[in-house]
Amino acid sequence: MLLPVDVSGEYTVPTPVLDLLSSTHVVVLGYYPVPSQAAPAQLKHQHEDDARRQLDAIANQLSGRVDGVTDVLVFTHDRNETVDRIASKHTADAILTPGSVSSVDRLLVPLRGTSNVENILRLVESLLASTDAAVTLFHATDDADPEGHGDQLLDSAVDHLVESGIDADRIDRQLSTDEAVTGILAAGDESDVLVIGETEPSLRDRILGRVPSQILEDADGPVFVVRDTNGTESEKDGEIDAQ
Repeated sequence: MLLPVDVSGEYTVPTPVLDLLSSTHVVVLGYYPVPSQAAPAQLKHQHEDDARRQLDAIANQLSGRVDGVTDVLVFTHDRNETVDRIASKHTADAILTPGSVSSVDRLLVPLRGTSNVENILRLVESLLASTDAAVTLFHATDDADPEGHGDQLLDSAVDHLVESGIDADRIDRQLSTDEAVTGILAAGDESDVLVIGETEPSLRDRILGRVPSQILEDADGPVFVVRDTNGTESEKDGEIDAQ
């Protein structure tokens, strides 16, 4: 699990999020935003000690509460490219925007099709194993769906979770004919955590794409973006790692 955190200021991971991550190895990406006109090396020289203290504080908070912690400090012009590179380098299964949450009673899992469903459900299994929360499996269809593809998708997902050992009483399903973002955000009002899957080959495309972007902007609680890419490790211009 990749947890990107802006270390130019203070941050504390909410306790319910720590509980969700108890069986997960977490890579904490402490990124320090660098203005376009500034050199990353210059900001690193000026602020590395403070950024490192903030990153260490987050790593210490996670230590003993999760399966393992790796920390990475980067000074960067482009947060999205940095997240993409570090997620690929560490083969992260998902990227977490932790948000704010006081308790986790229900997860909302929008399924947009068969792509990436197995990875999404595998993460859901892990999260449900760490909590007593229920889950709503959600699909929005743009039409009446006369052939019932949405129902089939949701039924298959329910069966998958039940076969993995999740009690059927903890699983709900919701089929919506609303526009995707509208439907997801409306259903999200009744949920504490969102688990969404990527469908594009790069983090930039999926984060800046219409559906994930609006969800991430409007969702107050934790959002897990489940990766579906082989990715490549590469150094990007406009950033510098602090080892």
